[in-house]
Amino acid sequence: MIITAKEFLIDNLNWLSELFPEIHIRYEIRSNINSHIVEVIPVSVFNNNEDYLKAEISIEKQFERLFPDEDIVFISEDSLTKIKNAGYEFGNNQMSFDTGLLETNIIFSGFDEEFTAGETNFALAA
Repeated sequence: MIITAKEFLIDNLNWLSELFPEIHIRYEIRSNINSHIVEVIPVSVFNNNEDYLKAEISIEKQFERLFPDEDIVFISEDSLTKIKNAGYEFGNNQMSFDTGLLETNIIFSGFDEEFTAGETNFALAA
């Protein structure tokens, strides 16, 4: 079975978020330059957790072996490279219920908060 770079990363980033529940991962594909940008926060885990670093290196090596024509870049909140449009998010922003998975994305703009549950957006204003 042939797996795409996107499928490989979704599986592995989900595994990484389960292995390290204290992290939040955002993933963006930049197809115009064949690049995959992965943001991991907090920076303290990204820079200082040896077990996390080993797992990241393992993912990078597998990715480079399987997809030599594509690039992968792991960044954190202090990086000059920024996620512009995350297509996927994994980790500590998800809450599991018996009826399914609720994903919450909180965007602060003044006192406005936007909550995403599945594909339905609920906007609250204070």
